[in-house]
Amino acid sequence: MIELKNITKKYSKLTIFKNINLTIEFNKTYKLTGINGSGKTTLLNIISNLTPFSSGGLFFNNKKIERYDEELRKKLSYFHTNAKYLIDNYTVKEYLSFFI
Repeated sequence: MIELKNITKKYSKLTIFKNINLTIEFNKTYKLTGINGSGKTTLLNIISNLTPFSSGGLFFNNKKIERYDEELRKKLSYFHTNAKYLIDNYTVKEYLSFFI
């Protein structure tokens, strides 16, 4: 299970979202919708352990995740719709391991 508790993300003085609470159970499918710029990709990047959050808590199987966590990355699958984002920010090995 992945839990977000009061997750807030800020870039400088701009608050992207504030106090998001969400529980994601494994082996279930979820849909995240919203208008452009509402923070959907940022939230998925936080859940996927790709982007740090500003405050709150991210928990994976009741373990608090502070920063990049190898155990979490091995158990998550997330395909970003913008492949250029992946290509620009990851080595070939990292990019391929994303899909394995």
